[in-house]
Amino acid sequence: MRKKLTCSARQYLNVPFRHQGRNSHIGLDCIGLIMLAAKEIGINLIDEKDYPRIPQGDYFLNKITSQLPEKLTKDITEGDMILFNINGAPSHVGLITIHDNEPYIIHSYAPLKKVVEHRLTDDWIQKIHSIYNIIN
Repeated sequence: MRKKLTCSARQYLNVPFRHQGRNSHIGLDCIGLIMLAAKEIGINLIDEKDYPRIPQGDYFLNKITSQLPEKLTKDITEGDMILFNINGAPSHVGLITIHDNEPYIIHSYAPLKKVVEHRLTDDWIQKIHSIYNIIN
């Protein structure tokens, strides 16, 4: 099931970034990518689109923790959702993928203006706020 989730997310590679986007023809934001990928494999998460472009407090964190169980960083595995601190706030998410036993991340990333997949580098590891189990 975890592999299905990441395969589902991969079909959106290069889709343009769009704040609050939930349409692969128009654009996706980071949580929109996860919502669509999860929905395609039968996981229905509560989707809220009333968040601002600039994160405010723990809004994003509270919405995630109300639905998904947190797990330890050492237990990270393919298909987990990672929440990153960006500009000092927990405000960006992605899915863990695995290539050659190395962790990668797939996410819709505003600075690159599209959905991308790349290695989970030390720079990204330092930004990890928390990790969540989408698939039990």
